[in-house]
Amino acid sequence: ETTMKNKLASLAGAFALAGAGVEAKAADMGIGSRGPTSYQFDQRVSYSDRELNGNRTQASTGNSIFKYWNGNEKGIWAFLNVPFREVSNNSGKSSGLGDVSLGIGPRGRIDLGENGNLYLLSYVGLNLPTGDVDKRPALGNGRLDKKVGLFSTYSTSDKRFGLDISLEYNFTGENNLGVKPSDELSAGMIVSGKISDKWKFGTGAVGTMKQYGKNDGDHQLSLRGILRYDHSKKWHSVFILDKDVSTRNMPSGFNTTALIRYNF
Repeated sequence: ETTMKNKLASLAGAFALAGAGVEAKAADMGIGSRGPTSYQFDQRVSYSDRELNGNRTQASTGNSIFKYWNGNEKGIWAFLNVPFREVSNNSGKSSGLGDVSLGIGPRGRIDLGENGNLYLLSYVGLNLPTGDVDKRPALGNGRLDKKVGLFSTYSTSDKRFGLDISLEYNFTGENNLGVKPSDELSAGMIVSGKISDKWKFGTGAVGTMKQYGKNDGDHQLSLRGILRYDHSKKWHSVFILDKDVSTRNMPSGFNTTALIRYNF
């Protein structure tokens, strides 16, 4: 019985390592605002190298994200995120489809006159258990998670400076072992400014904290730097670097992301 419990604990730990901290969290420049057109394709590639209790996990993830907006001062938005992953740790190496996520919610813009604009996006969504949990390491967490989120962007009237705040809550479901992990609260804040007509720079922090359950209070806090280049009104590219500075019972290391967003 003890041996079986140890095996189950090891499997649960492998799932946690496979899913933790691979993709860059949501905080970004202009995250609360809509694109210049109704549709956007966001293609990103992330690489993370993190360690927990002597188990080093290296992961590469390609995310294809489709977004839709309507309205100006108010409307709705929706997204579909399809990840493909390659993960390696002490148990081996695997690759394939990760956990697909989707969501929908209201959005809006508040005109502050000479003081600028405040943009808001909110959503309710699902994280689907589409990643293969039988591979070692696992490509998904084996759960159906329910999520809610709120993103806001404040921009000065000349659009030279901005402040972005993100809040997301993940109501975790039971995994394929019948275990419900702690819920997760994620937050981020980015301060940004133009350094030329086409270049923007942002810096801030992002973090995740476990809520309730066995891992209540476990956390991961990272410093974030962002560099963005606007090729035209329709498309831009972004580079993001995260360095973990404080963790408790969560992987620690770094994450890099490069992405291109095209509006059509």
